[in-house]
Amino acid sequence: MQVTVELPDEIARRLAAKQPDLFRAVLEATAIEAVRGGVISAGKAAEMLGVSRDTMDGILKRAEVYLGYTLEDLERDRETHRGLGI
Repeated sequence: MQVTVELPDEIARRLAAKQPDLFRAVLEATAIEAVRGGVISAGKAAEMLGVSRDTMDGILKRAEVYLGYTLEDLERDRETHRGLGI
């Protein structure tokens, strides 16, 4: 799906001055907010932006989006590691 966003010229100029690749900035902001709102996973956001999961984690961290990692998640990861002999 293609989405078109119309901005007043003055606002577009100001945004472009701060972020030369305005298209990329809007796409990144959309991905960040979708993860923050629980609409998509960080993995899907990475796919959307064409970046690695590690890069996406960095993008989310800079945007102060922290993924919920519960005590149960930690325990599940520990069990997985034990099962793999790690």
